[in-house]
Amino acid sequence: MDFDGDFVQLIKSSAYPNVAEAIRNFSDAPTVDKLPKVALSGTFQEIAIRSMSDLTGVVASLLGRARAANAENAVILIPAGGEQKTDKSFRIIDFLSQELQIAVDSIKSAYPNNTNGLAAVTTFLDAIEAEAPWLKDFKDPACYKDRTCYVSSTAMDTVSRVVREVNSYWRAPSLMEDSTPRMYEKVLFGDVPYDPLQLNYAIKHRTDYRNQMGEAIAWKDENDGDSSRIREVAQATKASKDKILNATSTSGNSYSPESWVSAYWAAAHQAETGDAGLVFMIFADEIVDKLKGADPSLAKVIDVYAVQYYSWASPQRTPWKGQVVTIRVLMSEYSGKQKLAIEMKWAGAKTQIGWYMLGFVGDRAKAYLLPGHTRDMKIYSTGFANGVTSLVELFDLSMSQDDINDYLNSRP
Repeated sequence: MDFDGDFVQLIKSSAYPNVAEAIRNFSDAPTVDKLPKVALSGTFQEIAIRSMSDLTGVVASLLGRARAANAENAVILIPAGGEQKTDKSFRIIDFLSQELQIAVDSIKSAYPNNTNGLAAVTTFLDAIEAEAPWLKDFKDPACYKDRTCYVSSTAMDTVSRVVREVNSYWRAPSLMEDSTPRMYEKVLFGDVPYDPLQLNYAIKHRTDYRNQMGEAIAWKDENDGDSSRIREVAQATKASKDKILNATSTSGNSYSPESWVSAYWAAAHQAETGDAGLVFMIFADEIVDKLKGADPSLAKVIDVYAVQYYSWASPQRTPWKGQVVTIRVLMSEYSGKQKLAIEMKWAGAKTQIGWYMLGFVGDRAKAYLLPGHTRDMKIYSTGFANGVTSLVELFDLSMSQDDINDYLNSRP
């Protein structure tokens, strides 16, 4: 291991038995020679410019293609090139590993890559149709903006497997839903009431904070990047908590601390642009406590309604009967209102591959679920409309079948 002054952390292999076992089963690592340095010619500027066009990316791409096709151990004839004076047979992984070392060392050595050999590997991989579609697709603007990343369904290299996993979670972004603070106003503290006077107080503070921060940023621009005033505004904002909590109503009554957090959360998320960070600056501890209290595991039974409007609405003649599905919680808009919703995917689906809307979360489980939460659950149809499922119950996998049956049988 090359430390170069870095730290190294040692962990007992017994802590990660699966990782340790995988490492023990690794095939022999390719042999890479540290070749003698060859002096670079030219000025520093010329060397720097040449270093921007090395072959590191080319070799890495060939390695990715070979691994995706499970062809890295194939032995092929590598023609002479670079400092290799004669034709010689190599495993692809051995040759490319050596060429990668040469390419990354090009900034400090003029030792040449064997471009003839790289061309031979390319020809071989083309002949066996070895492709890693994600190599090019990652650079396509449409990748993960309009669609999932292209990937082979059979490739077993690590990146392909990661891409397939990411693809299974991806959904087309909704700019209205994903980028507007208002869509997250009810995610936390939506169940904590506040006085309209508190909301007005928080909105005025939001306006004052924006003005003060704007002046501080302008001062920074005029004073050689001095950010001291920005820090002063931030510190004063954080220190305003006691003053906020001591503010009283017109009748002199005190407000609860949680109602102040709720009012500031609403004010921050009602802003058309920016300022959503204000509540985090002042009430960070309270927000963390609220998040800790929202334990999704407590929602062992989740009722989901309005299922009939979406694609998982199974016919009444073939209802959901305990299939294991994967659910994901999100905020969605329905009839102009923000609602906690659930998307679902099912490994047994023949036409719906990936996430599709299931329906909206009933009141009982709302307090324990946050957007982004994902887990496997059992699904049962418990209500129908116009011949299709309109209501389902989701049960945590930790529940016994007897408990699930008792719950279903106790329903009116």
